[in-house]
Amino acid sequence: MKKLTTIVILLFLVTTLQAQTEKMNTVKRIEVSGSAELELVPDEIFVNFTLQEFYDNQKKKHDIDEIQTTFLNTCAKFGITKDRIQIQSMSGFNGNNWYWRKQKREQPDLLANTVYIIKFSNAADIDKLVNNMDDRATNQLYISKTSHSKMDEYKRDLKIKALQAAKNKATYLCEAVGEKVGQALIISEFENNFEPQYAQPKMYTNMAMDMAAGSANEGVDFQKIIVRSEIKATFAIQ
Repeated sequence: MKKLTTIVILLFLVTTLQAQTEKMNTVKRIEVSGSAELELVPDEIFVNFTLQEFYDNQKKKHDIDEIQTTFLNTCAKFGITKDRIQIQSMSGFNGNNWYWRKQKREQPDLLANTVYIIKFSNAADIDKLVNNMDDRATNQLYISKTSHSKMDEYKRDLKIKALQAAKNKATYLCEAVGEKVGQALIISEFENNFEPQYAQPKMYTNMAMDMAAGSANEGVDFQKIIVRSEIKATFAIQ
């Protein structure tokens, strides 16, 4: 009896669904898309710093612990708190080929390095830190990503504006043929929605970090982030 009841319920659901589908197919409709776009000046700039052991003019090796301590103290001096600093990786490598190593036996085999990621809010703060770093210990630094602290809020607002744009489009298209737009039947987002176009990573070398004191980028903004939303909607025509 229980099995029979289940079958009856399933048949009822299938019949109801078919009826709704047939009703949908008879409803006059209009399918449109809407979009919204916004340019943001990033206030979250993530910079990767690669610190590496080195030898000074007296062939004294400066180890990674010393270099890290100096770097973190410099960060603290410029107000960069530890919650803005992350370690991405720690590794070591041999910078010489086997022949060169044979000629330079006094050089240890391994040069350790550490990669830090620091979050900044503007270009001027990056310059202030870079201008006070030890160039000999800094192997490389580059901007890996830019974003905005209110990105989720802007995304939500753009979705709403994109849907409103779709409704406005449906409205004037229907009015053009003497019809009125009705209720929304289907609302969907396009795939790959909200793919911000980030500023291209900016590479620095030790030579490029030989800057004058002060910040040349004071008051200069980063390339803007373009955030876009697209919505596809189907409305009934009254």
